[in-house]
Parts: sequence; structure tokens; C-alpha cells
Amino acid sequence: MVTFYLVDDEDMIREGMQFYFPWDQYGAEVVGSAVNGAAALSDILRKAPDVVLTDVVMPKMDGIELARNLRQLGYTGEIIFLSAYQEMEYVKAAFKFAAADFLFKPIQTEEMDATIRETVSRVEKKFQRQAMLADAQKTADALERSRQDALWAAFLREPPAPDRELPAAVEGTFGCFFPLLVHAPG
Repeated sequence: MVTFYLVDDEDMIREGMQFYFPWDQYGAEVVGSAVNGAAALSDILRKAPDVVLTDVVMPKMDGIELARNLRQLGYTGEIIFLSAYQEMEYVKAAFKFAAADFLFKPIQTEEMDATIRETVSRVEKKFQRQAMLADAQKTADALERSRQDALWAAFLREPPAPDRELPAAVEGTFGCFFPLLVHAPG
């Protein structure tokens, strides 16, 4: 399930989106909300939602500053901005911090529907890519363990003579252990 965090100083908008928008129909859920960026920042970092949906103009910390702080602190999730102000400077600033989208208030149901569907789809594809990369890494790790096990088995069957050098493949893997094996008592 794709997780969203909502930030808006207008209670009616924030609570309306949180409690009345059919998130489950999109395979999504709201994991938190806040009235401004200052109240949201640490909660977002702690909960690590997949998407932050934030108003641009808010007291204490606006949405642009919230996005800047989130990016500087390593948040890589999607950020969607909402604004009643149709000035291009806000739009430019939003996309400077890797905005996924920008919606203007009052929010049109069709536009919100399309944006949430696209965002959920994009995040799910990201999950799939991450899962594929994790599987590929597990396979690579298993192959490396098998290679090391085979080298150990060969090494233990026929350890090198004290005056012989280790083959490069063995030396890189076992060189630090070799003196313990050769000089072990009895």
C-alpha cells in the first residue's frame, strides 16, 4: 500500500482529504497529517511516507521550505504541492525540489483522482524496481558465497606449501586467514 502524508494549514482541506477522500480505492492510505511544515518535518522523517502532499503557503514553515528540508535530510519520496496561488514562482520553486506534481486549489475531483492514480502507479513501479534489484543482489551474494565456499573447499583439500604463493583468487579472499591456518599449533 502506498502511504501519503498531508500538510495543509486549512483544516477543512486537510481533514477533507484525509477522512473523506477514498484512499483505499487507490491502494493508498494516509499515515499522518500536520498544519504546517514545522509540525510535519520530523513526523515525515519518522514515518517515511511514500508521498507528501503539501500546501505551498503556510505559517511557520511553508511547503517549499518543507521540501527543501526533506530533500536535504535524505527524503526521496514523491512530493505533490497544492496552492491557491497561481503564481509561476511557486511552481518553479516546487519543481526545483523534485515535485511530482502541482495542483491548484480549489482542487478539482477529476484532477485529484488522476494525480493520485498516477502517483500511486509511479510509486508501485518504484517498489517493483527495488524488489527486482534486491532479488538480483541476493542472487549475486549467493553466487559469491558459493564461489568462496568452493575456494575454501579446494584450499582445505590441498593447502599450499609454505614456500608457494597463494593464487590471486584465493589470496584476495583468504590471505588474512592463511597465517592462522599455517601457524596453528599441532
